[in-house]
Order: sequence, then structure tokens, then C-alpha cells
Amino acid sequence: MSPRNSVCTGQRTPTLPQELCEAVIDFAWEDSSTLKTCSLVSRAWLPTSRMHKFSFARFGEHGDIISFQAIISSPLLDSYRIPCLVRDLCLGKEEEEEIVDSQPSVLHDAELLSLLEKFTTVQTLRLNYVCWSLYTVLPAVSDAVTVIASQVACLHLHWSDSDDSEDLVHILSSSPRRSSVYFTSYTLQDSNLPWPRLTREPINPTISIGRMVAHWDSYIRFYSAMLKTYALRWPFAATIERLTLTEDALGHPLFDRPPYSIELEQELSWRESEMSVLRFGARSSGRDDKGFTATTLNIRSIEINAPTILRSKTIFSKSLTKLLEWRALLTPRMRFILDGSEPESAVPEQCAGLDHTLAGLAAEDHDMGISFDVQCTPERLANWIAAISACFPTLVACGTRVEMVCSTTRDCPKGDRRPVAEHRWS
Repeated sequence: MSPRNSVCTGQRTPTLPQELCEAVIDFAWEDSSTLKTCSLVSRAWLPTSRMHKFSFARFGEHGDIISFQAIISSPLLDSYRIPCLVRDLCLGKEEEEEIVDSQPSVLHDAELLSLLEKFTTVQTLRLNYVCWSLYTVLPAVSDAVTVIASQVACLHLHWSDSDDSEDLVHILSSSPRRSSVYFTSYTLQDSNLPWPRLTREPINPTISIGRMVAHWDSYIRFYSAMLKTYALRWPFAATIERLTLTEDALGHPLFDRPPYSIELEQELSWRESEMSVLRFGARSSGRDDKGFTATTLNIRSIEINAPTILRSKTIFSKSLTKLLEWRALLTPRMRFILDGSEPESAVPEQCAGLDHTLAGLAAEDHDMGISFDVQCTPERLANWIAAISACFPTLVACGTRVEMVCSTTRDCPKGDRRPVAEHRWS
């Protein structure tokens, strides 16, 4: 056989070094079909191909469990080690389906339990479209999921549902430190008084989360659970280094005609009532609002991705204003990301409610820093100063620390940005 035909085929003298072959496989890490082909080239190509192929695993139904069990029990080279390759584990459906309490989910499948014990190197855990309740989750599976949650750096709760705040506290408390938590969203159904007593102590009484990303509705669910924790004096507290609120689908315009506007008003009214019930519960147990941020929920900075707030009223902008009015977003540092906006398109009348609400919070805490950040050239700074001054006159006049920052992501680590020009009102 000629050297040309023996390239990376496992012959005695391959033309290319194995490191280069692995680099080629690494390049196709997202292409499942290519990885499958690479795994069949030779024994030397199998480990790297398999590492990428099985880095992510999803179990949405019983058939997924049976298929995976067949793979790891096959006679192929070291197939029993495949569970140790899984870094990203998803439990639940890939697409949205109606979550029904009485309908068992994959978390009610006894076959799943034997698999979960094999996943020892998972870094990201996703609960996707699942209902977390007594009727849909086996207690042993719940315990096994909690063990995995205690080991992962990143936790995703995507349209998951729960009967009780205690479930959320339990899974969050499984690890004292976590780099990120994503809520999109986590639904709780237990805001009515009286509340039952705590049946499970939090695994870790204090936790630290590097970054939490949430939609406004998801955050309200989390905030409600923490208020309940505070009211019932549960031994649990969370520190969040950075909370990121996103517009997502909520950035579309808020129309002033029924029934759309009426539905939003009803939703916000219900949420406000929920907040009142929770705070009443806290006061009934001898706790006021001031102690909440000191003892239970400490958010050190908030980043709000809100490119539409300057030019139109949206579901997000109105909901954001309500969150601030409810004092559910107390923090020393708040940053609004305006990427995608133009200063010329700003409509000051649309920002009046948000302006007065932010000014009220800033007046209460003179050390609070509020910044507006947009990716643009330094030459645009003057235009942005004029736009922010027009949209938030009460805020910039109240004497707090308000900044306008023009930034760039060039030569920055992924997800970071650096200022190229800035202005501070004083």
C-alpha cells in the first residue's frame, strides 16, 4: 500500500501524526454525522470522535434511555466508559409540550436511575420542559439528580415546573458555589398562605452564583422563592455576583389595545399581589424588607439587556419598571446594555416611568451606580449623552453616579467588553 493510502489508517507508518488527526476531528466537534464517520476510520480515531460525539446527552423519554443503554453495553472498544464523556446532560423534552402534573416525565422512569449514577463528570445540567413534583419524579431519581447538580458548574432550568419553592431551594443549595444558573423559566405554584413548614433542610445554607441569567418572569419566580425563604426563616441565603435580565421574546411592542394590553395588566397585577402576600408573610414573622438583602438575597450587580427601552414601550420595559417599583432589583451597580439602539431613535416620553423609578431608587442609595453601555465608536459619545439626558432627566439630576459608556468587544475575552469613551454625570 502506498503512503498516500495509509494516511491515519492505523498502518505501521502513518504519514500524519496523530495530534494532527485529532485536530481535524476537533474541528468537526459539532457535526454529529462527521464525527460518526471519523469514529469508523480507525481505532486511533475512535477516542477523540467519541469524546465529542457523547459530550452532550439528552434523555427526554424512555426510548432515549434504552438506546443509550444499548450503546454503553455494546462490545465496541471501552463503550462502558462513554457515560464519563458526558459533560452536558439534559433531562427532559427537546421541544415544548404541555407540562401536566399527573403525567409522569422521564424523571419518573426507574431505568434512568441506573444511568444517572454513571454520569460522574457532568459540568452542565439542564432540566428541560419537566414537571418537578411528587407525581412526576421518583424520589430516588430526585436524589440522583441532586447529586449531579451538586457537582456541576452550570445549571439550566428551562420551562420547568414545580409544586413548591422548597424544590428550587433544594436544588440550588446542592452546591455552595456555581459559576452560572439560567432560568427560562422555573414556575412555582405555592404562593398562597398559610405555607407548610420546611421538610428538607437546604444542603448548603449559603451559596454563591457567579452569574444568573433570567427572563423577568423567571426572575420573579426565583425572587418569590427567596422571599418565602426569608419569611419562613429557612436557613438559606444566596449571593449573586451578576444578574443578567434579558428581553428575549418580551422585547416586542406593547400595544395599547385589548385584549393584549389587558392580559399584561392582569399578569402584572397578579404578580404584585403575589409580592404583597410574600411580604405580608415576612412581616408576620417579624421581618421587614430591609433585612432581606442583608440576610437572604445579595445581588452585587445587575446587567439588563434592553435595546428597546429608549424608543418604545414593550412588555419587558413595563415589566422592568414594575420590578424596580417592587424593589425586587436592589443592587449597588446596575448596567443597561443598549446594543442595537441608536441615540437618534430615542423617544424620551417612553422612558418617563422608568426615569422616575430609577431616580427614586438612586435617591434612597446615593452610592448606587447606574450605567448605560452601548457598543459604538468614541465619536458617538456626545450623541448618547444627549439621548440619555433627554430620556432620564430626573435620574441624571438627582446627583447619583450615572455613566454613559461607549464600549467594544475587540481584543476582549468572550463575553467581555471594554470602554473606549465614557461620561459621568455628577
